[in-house]
Amino acid sequence: MKNVLSLVLLFCSIFIIQAQDFVQDKAVRVGKLDNGLTYYIRHNQEPKERAFFYIAQKVGAIQEDADQRGLAHFLEHMAFNGTKNFPGTGLRSYLEKIGVKFGADLNAYTAVDETVYNIDNVPTTVNGAIDSCLLILHDWSHDLTLSDKDIEEERGVIHEEWRARNNASQRMNEAMMPVIMAGSKYEDAMPIGNMDIVMHFEPQTLRNYYTKWYRPDLQGIVIVGDIDVDEIEEKIKTIFADIPAPRKDAAERIYYPVPDNKEPIVFIGSDQELLSPTVTFYFKYDAPARDKKNSRQYLINNLYNNFIYGMYHDHTRDIAQKPNAPFGFAFVRFGDFFIAKTKKALALTVSCLSANGDIEKGTVGALRELFRVRQHGFTQTEFDRYRHDMLVGLNNLLKDKDKRQSSRFVDEYVRNFLDNEPIPSLEDEVAFWNETLPKLNVDGLNDYLNSIFAADDRNIVIAVTAPQNDTLKLPSQQDMIDLYHKVKAEKLEPYIDQVSNLPFLPAEPKAGKIVSETTDKDGYVNIVLSNGVKVIIKKTDFKNDEILVQAMAYGGLSLLPVETYKYGSLLNMMVGVSGWGNYNFSDMEKKFIGINADINAGISENYQSIAGSCSPKDIKTLFEKMHAAFLYPHKDENAFTALVDRLKRSLKDGKDKPSTIYADSLSRTLYGDTPYTEKMDAENLDKVDYDQLLKLYKERFADASNFTISIVGNVDMDSLRPHLEKYIASLPSTNKKEVAKPVLKIIPGSRSCIFEQEEETPKSTITVLYHADHTFDFRNQLMASMLGQALTILYTKTIREEAGAAYSVGASSSAEYYPEEKAMVKVRFTTNPKSQELAVSLVDKGLQDIASEGPEKADIDKAKEYLLKVYQSNLTLNRYWQYVMSYQWNHGVDISKDYAAIVNDITAKDIQQFARNIMENGDRIAVIMTTPGAK
Repeated sequence: MKNVLSLVLLFCSIFIIQAQDFVQDKAVRVGKLDNGLTYYIRHNQEPKERAFFYIAQKVGAIQEDADQRGLAHFLEHMAFNGTKNFPGTGLRSYLEKIGVKFGADLNAYTAVDETVYNIDNVPTTVNGAIDSCLLILHDWSHDLTLSDKDIEEERGVIHEEWRARNNASQRMNEAMMPVIMAGSKYEDAMPIGNMDIVMHFEPQTLRNYYTKWYRPDLQGIVIVGDIDVDEIEEKIKTIFADIPAPRKDAAERIYYPVPDNKEPIVFIGSDQELLSPTVTFYFKYDAPARDKKNSRQYLINNLYNNFIYGMYHDHTRDIAQKPNAPFGFAFVRFGDFFIAKTKKALALTVSCLSANGDIEKGTVGALRELFRVRQHGFTQTEFDRYRHDMLVGLNNLLKDKDKRQSSRFVDEYVRNFLDNEPIPSLEDEVAFWNETLPKLNVDGLNDYLNSIFAADDRNIVIAVTAPQNDTLKLPSQQDMIDLYHKVKAEKLEPYIDQVSNLPFLPAEPKAGKIVSETTDKDGYVNIVLSNGVKVIIKKTDFKNDEILVQAMAYGGLSLLPVETYKYGSLLNMMVGVSGWGNYNFSDMEKKFIGINADINAGISENYQSIAGSCSPKDIKTLFEKMHAAFLYPHKDENAFTALVDRLKRSLKDGKDKPSTIYADSLSRTLYGDTPYTEKMDAENLDKVDYDQLLKLYKERFADASNFTISIVGNVDMDSLRPHLEKYIASLPSTNKKEVAKPVLKIIPGSRSCIFEQEEETPKSTITVLYHADHTFDFRNQLMASMLGQALTILYTKTIREEAGAAYSVGASSSAEYYPEEKAMVKVRFTTNPKSQELAVSLVDKGLQDIASEGPEKADIDKAKEYLLKVYQSNLTLNRYWQYVMSYQWNHGVDISKDYAAIVNDITAKDIQQFARNIMENGDRIAVIMTTPGAK
């Protein structure tokens, strides 16, 4: 599906009329306790034997006073650092013991108007798990410990989170808010807060905030999963009964307004670490009242929002794929005005190029397309395509109505509680749209679009953010206002919706044959085609409307000529903008709208592949596209020239940025200066031969006999066989049987690369890599995963919690087979330069301790529980079985067999030996970039 369908999964579950003909979905039980706490409970068996526990708070950074900036977010952190029933880190420790991983399944977020905590994928078969999770929600609601000691220890962690996230975009947002939110409480409401306050507030101030705002009338709990609804409801009534109702004089939860503006508000900002200029026009309008979201027009307007987003994107995408395009991309979206729920906006965002004049050029180009549709409207043919796509997508959802994931229902109920979005049944939604959509027309959509814009141009906000350098001249505030009025005054020609009527394939395939078909003892169907292509099929009933297909062959970028290797990423980007057969990318988007069959072709380091998915009814189209991807990459000179133009500008803009410098330093330290580490550069892009790139692509897909195709899902063999014969068996074969060759090898030896680099926010960016020769097999892969998890737990304790030296330490371990068989440990994080030496020493000490003394058995047990839990959930996912088939193709091992036995057989001593081999027989590489003078 295209455009609209990508939004359907979110859209269809939110917007529907509740009044009169439509009611709340009866499958969810919604209630409220006497103390004001709201609860949502639903039984759902996808995934089986799992449950999801959430608590949503109608509280965020907007509730903070001036001397409390950052306390809402600080409080979120403290919810994981001690509660009445789970002292210290007991909450995390308990959940990790039952396979609920901190960061992956256990998490939270703080926004301006809300705070949400989640415990995902809880195994309901574990004795006491449900009661414990309900008790955790209870403690989050009312019984955080908030001890002085825990508060003091968390200050440094939050400061390091600020350091890690204080990038150019964050700095621009913070600078922008006092300007575009002037006169409202949103002027200074970023959740991360003020670090001077975070580091020095009195602990009682945080306790006061918690007591004032964390109360049951502002809290909603959501429990969805493989549970007994009646039982859960009774437990909620018992466990949460002791939480007192709010006092009569409790602080009012205010949804703060954003004032209108008669004259345009303009923000111009720059930062030396921004890559390219961006301009956003906000056209503000009043948000619908919370109690008016069940109106017919609310529903239809949100449909129009999605249509306008998709159709405007079609217009600007076509422009961006032409040479000398005025912008990199431009799109419109409808939603909250920046961070405020009380004001909505249509936002037009354009990514400009970064030479002088490009900001004006890009702004004019994007505005011109917006005014084109304001003057002439979208066309009927565009509207009809999107309406058709919407209807097909909605009705396809019904086919898997009983296989929807619990996480989707959780999201719906959280939004119902926080924003009063309706929660109907899927059947009611689809029935409504089947009746309503045919009655809508493009005139209604165009009238709605124009109603957003005030006749007197009030409520316009313009934000310009750009790189700060010595060459780029920024426009003034008046320049941007003048550009708007200049384009508005233009008389523009209407958009012409061109649709190709050529056949998709340049030539009708001459069908080959199936030469053998067998079914093995595990139920896989194995087919060999007349051209040598091997096909492996696993029929499942996990989803009624899903088939996954993947064709893979060895070779990849490793077989490109050495002088062309550096353009491998350009080759893949070329494929992404060009289309297939007789159709360019834009024509394909139009031709196949309403058809659920998509593919992507790519060339990685050591293999080339074509992967896709489809509905069973659209499997013919998927194989048509796959046939075209093998034989007929579309040649689109304009799209390629536009791609090169964008890439040249991107490479120039990013060349001296800290992130680029660090990535280049890491690559050179690992692999040395070889032709294979040479990067694309803007100066040489003009020398790239488009025809040569197309030739290289075709060479990678020229030998069909080298490919194995895996198919998994709701497959009907009788309908599949003719498509395999026509579209796959017809492909040419050379029987060359290529194999990949090793290219990028880590240079032996231990070494460090430590250098200084100016950055706006003082920090040290650190990567420490340990590697050693080690036999590759699946058991070693599992041991590597366990070691990585054990290190993450250890570094969270030592570097984050005890030293306060990092917000997050990314520790991973892997067993590699290409280009050499190796075991690796990689640790990456950012820290205060003053903590750099301490943090690196703790990294080394952690791995050394595991190698010499072994990991904590409890940590390995947690890793095992997590692996086994994920494995059980994966067994009913088509994408997992596609991975199983791919792994067997690559390594000759069925990893689905004896998985639990292998995991359970691994001991802490095995992990110790695995780590010891890396430490004693391998090399250590460290790459550290630090801000000069920061220490």
